[in-house]
Amino acid sequence: LVGGEREGWHNFDEEFPLFSAHFYRTEDTACGDDLMLMFFTSGTTGYPKIAAHNYKYALGHYVTAKYWHGVDENGLHFTISETGWGKALWGK
Repeated sequence: LVGGEREGWHNFDEEFPLFSAHFYRTEDTACGDDLMLMFFTSGTTGYPKIAAHNYKYALGHYVTAKYWHGVDENGLHFTISETGWGKALWGK
């Protein structure tokens, strides 16, 4: 539980330091072309459909943020439009 206490629950702040900072990949670790997430399209021109994306999909968002939006690690990104049907997955 983050930000509180509850009987029978693990406290995030107490548990987090117990885990390693290293992620060890195994042969069956998901990556690359493996399915990562699925969105339902809006169905604007028909019934909604599933749009499946693999682990490489997220790399496109990094490139867009850095080179198109000009996002700086210590900067502020201001948008004046709706987040879009899939963008909310990546955070605020």
